[in-house]
Amino acid sequence: VLLINEIRVEQFTVYFDLMRVVNYSDEVVSFGINPTIHQQGSSQYFWVTHEEGEKLRELGYVLRNALDELYHCLAVTLARNVNEYFGIQETKHMLDQLEAKFP
Repeated sequence: VLLINEIRVEQFTVYFDLMRVVNYSDEVVSFGINPTIHQQGSSQYFWVTHEEGEKLRELGYVLRNALDELYHCLAVTLARNVNEYFGIQETKHMLDQLEAKFP
């Protein structure tokens, strides 16, 4: 769960022992691979083992390990909410400067 200014803005589920299939298609099951499926809102995320991931990578699938997926999710969320945390930090800095000059 990611909070900005004590408000929940996003929740990530990351399987650290698996790899996320970014461009999943139903044909993955026909290869004998049964992914772990995580439902979040209206989106589904598909995760496979490292061995299965290497097979899929050879077939042209895009995969992310858990740390890359966490970084991607965090970067997208921070970019989407930049006004929420940047504006407050900048304002606090200016107020601190004013307080130092005019106590």
